[in-house]
This record gives sequence, C-alpha cells and structure tokens, in this order.
Amino acid sequence: MAKKEVTYKFGANTAEIDKKLAAMSSKLKDLGKSMQNVGKSMSMYVTAPLAAMGVMAVKAFGQQEAAERKLSTAIKATGGNVDRNMKRFKTFASDLQSVTTVGDEVTLSMLQMATTMGLNADVSERAVQNAIAMEAAFGVSASSAMRYTAALEQGDATMLKRYIPALRDITDEAELAAKAQEILGNAFSVAKENALTFSGQTQQLKNSFGDLMEEFGAVIAKALVPLVKMLKQAVNWMQGLDERTKKIVVVIAGLAAAIGPLSIALGVIVSTIIPALITGGAAIATAWLPITAII
Repeated sequence: MAKKEVTYKFGANTAEIDKKLAAMSSKLKDLGKSMQNVGKSMSMYVTAPLAAMGVMAVKAFGQQEAAERKLSTAIKATGGNVDRNMKRFKTFASDLQSVTTVGDEVTLSMLQMATTMGLNADVSERAVQNAIAMEAAFGVSASSAMRYTAALEQGDATMLKRYIPALRDITDEAELAAKAQEILGNAFSVAKENALTFSGQTQQLKNSFGDLMEEFGAVIAKALVPLVKMLKQAVNWMQGLDERTKKIVVVIAGLAAAIGPLSIALGVIVSTIIPALITGGAAIATAWLPITAII
C-alpha cells in the first residue's frame, strides 16, 4: 500500500496581540518619558536647591566655627576662663543680634579683637557695644571703630576726636574719656533704631536665617568628618607613591577620561555614518546593475 504524507499547518491570528503589545509599548514609553520629566524637574527644583543650601549651611557653620575658635584662643592666650567667657560672650552676641543688625559672628570677632588687646570680659563687651554705636551714628567701619573704642577703654580717646566734634575742646583726659563714653552710650540707640526699619528687619531676618544655616551646617559637617578623614588618608597615600606608579595612575586616568568622548564618537559612527555608507553603497549597486546588464 502506498504511503500518504499529510502536512498540517498551524497558524493563529496575531494581529490583535500585536496591536495590544504595541499599545502597551507606547504606554510604557509615555510612562518612561513622564518619569524622566519628573526626574528632571525634581533635580532642577528640589535636588539642586537643596544641594546649594547644604553648601551654604556648611559655609555658614565654618564661619561661625572660625569666629568662635579665634575668640576661645584669644581668651586662653590672655589667661581667661575659656568655658565661662565663651558662654558669656555667645549670650552677649546673641542679645546684640536681637536688637541691632549686627550678626553674632561679627560680634564674636570684635570681642576677639578686644580680648587680644588685653581687655577683660566686662570692658570688652562695652567696647564692642560702643563700636557698634559708633558705626551706626558716625559711619565708621566696625573694625576701625573697635580699635578706637578699645583704646578708649585703655584711657586713650585721641582718635575719637576726629569723629566726635563734642570731644575736640576737652583737654582733661579723664573728662574726655567720660564724655566719650557718655556720647557713645547714647549713640547706641541709633543702632537699635536702625534695626526697626524695613532694611533693618530684613537684615535681622538674614541673620536669623544664617543662624539656622549654621545649625544645619554643624550636622552636615559632623557627617562629613569621616569622609574628609578618609580622603585625607587617600591623598597622603597617593603622595607616597613612587614616580613610576604615579605615571601609571595618570595613564589610566587619561584612558578613563577618554572613554566618554570615544563612546560618543563611536555612537555617531555606528548610528549615522555607517548606515549612510550602506545606503549609499546600495544605491550605487542598484544604479550599476542596469549598466552591467547592458554591457
């Protein structure tokens, strides 16, 4: 008996499946684009501002820390009680900031100058308050005013005559010093009045915000200390490498730096140039066939 071969063909209508897969793919692409847009917006409007505020906070903390460190060093160098005087001076600086436009870190720097000049805590505070008054009432810079008021506490009011006309006709040193103290004491009200103006209120807000940044900066700086120590150790280790090893590191770093640009160049070649050559070659071949046939 002859054998018969039967061939079965199995098929299915996949058009509907393809349509649903295409729709799903389109939705996934839209979702991906939406997530990218959200990521870009978050990076621009959240991540970047927070990073900038972090840098600002660390900087503010660094300035405050430097002012406090210099003051404590000056107190120690002049034989004062560091803990007691630092606590007192920080309270004094905070109180002045609340009624004037002078930031507490500025006051601490002025106290450091007064302490270095040999003034005790009581006299230093009066000299600083007089310097703030002189700056507000007579337009003298804080650093210059601090030198003049510190000299006044040591019995020398000569430089003050240049800025306070009422002192110029007084010849007795004791009377001159007393009058200078009286005038500067009254002038401090000008500094307090300046703080009540709109610009003064704005400056006080800025000072308060600076204090907040200092507190956040202290937290960030504490967290960064282990990283900084590790980086210092890494730098010291690299400095100890021999010349040959350093050259190898430079070569490897150069190759690593070239990977990015090289990848871009290869991408352009693969995605643009090579397809263009293939298309051009196919066109030439298509045009050449009739010529070949004719020949």
